[in-house]
Amino acid sequence: MLRLLGLLVLVLAGAVGILFLDYNRTVQQADADEQAAPSFRNYIEAVPARLVSLTGSSRSSVLPLTLAEMLPQPPKGWTTRPLDEKDIAGFQPKSGQNADPASIDLVKSVGSSPTDGAESAVLAYEDGERRVVFQLLRHPDSIFSGQEEIDRRFELQIEAAVLRGRPAMTIRGLDIIEEFLGDGMRARYFTASVGAQIKLRVLASKRLKDADLAGLLQTLNVQAMNAAVIDRKPGLGEVPVIVVASAMSEADRAAYEADRSDQAKAATLHVRDLRAAFEAGLAAQQTNADATDPAETTAGTGMECNPVAGGVKRCRTGQGD
Repeated sequence: MLRLLGLLVLVLAGAVGILFLDYNRTVQQADADEQAAPSFRNYIEAVPARLVSLTGSSRSSVLPLTLAEMLPQPPKGWTTRPLDEKDIAGFQPKSGQNADPASIDLVKSVGSSPTDGAESAVLAYEDGERRVVFQLLRHPDSIFSGQEEIDRRFELQIEAAVLRGRPAMTIRGLDIIEEFLGDGMRARYFTASVGAQIKLRVLASKRLKDADLAGLLQTLNVQAMNAAVIDRKPGLGEVPVIVVASAMSEADRAAYEADRSDQAKAATLHVRDLRAAFEAGLAAQQTNADATDPAETTAGTGMECNPVAGGVKRCRTGQGD
C-alpha cells in the first residue's frame, strides 16, 4: 500500500513538473513573439483542449498548442515580424482626411492587449508595399464551461453569429467576413470566429486582392483552432477546400452569400432560443420558490413553524409559544 502511494506521489510530481516546464515554454514563446504571456490560470484552463489535441488521433497529435503557432505561415516572398505601432498607423486615415470614429477605434484595437482575460497572438506580414496584420484572440474556457459568466457567453455567441459584413471566402470550412470600414480608412478588415471563443481579426492594405489574402490564409491552422475551443464544430479545418467569393460568377456568389446569410440568421435565432430557455428556467425556479408556503405545520402536533433570519425556524403550538 505504501509502495502504491509512493508511486502515485511520484507520478503526480512528474505531471506537475511537466506542466511547469510547458508553461515556462509557453511564456518564453510569447516573449519571443513579443506577445502578452498567458496567465497560469488561462494556461491551466487550456490544458484539457491541449490534451484532446494530443491524444485524439495521430493527426491531431501534431496540432499547434499556442495561438502564435496557429497563425499562417508566410508564403514565398512574404516575411513576418512582431507588430509595430507604425503598422496600425499606416491603416488609419491620412492627415486631414475624415473617417468614422468607430472604424478608427476598431483598427486601433487590433494588436492591442486584450483586457478581459483573453489570450492574444499577433503578427505583421509584409511583401513590398503590401502589409497584413493577423490577430488571434482566445477567450477563457471558464466563460463557456460554467454558469458564472453566462451573460458574457451569450454576448460572444451573438457577436459570432450575426453577419456584420459580406462573406469574402471560406478557408477549410471557416467563413471569413469582410466588414467595411468606410471612406477615409486605408485598410480592409476581415473577421472569423471559431466556437465564439477564438476570433480571427485581419487588417490588410487596400491594394491587397482577395486571392492574395486567401493565399496567406491557406496555412491558417483552422483544425487546431477548432480543437482549442469548448464548442467544437465537427470536421472544421479538416477539408482542404478554399473558396473565394470574388472569383465566382455573379450567380454563384449570390447563392454563396445567401447561404451564409441564412446560416447567420439560423445561428442567431439558436443563440437567442438558448438564452430564452435559460431565462425561462431561472424564472420557473423563482416561481417554484415563491409558491412554497413559508409556514410549515408539523403533522400530528398542531405546531406551526415559520422561518426567521439566519435560516432558523420559530415554532409555536396552538396554545402559544
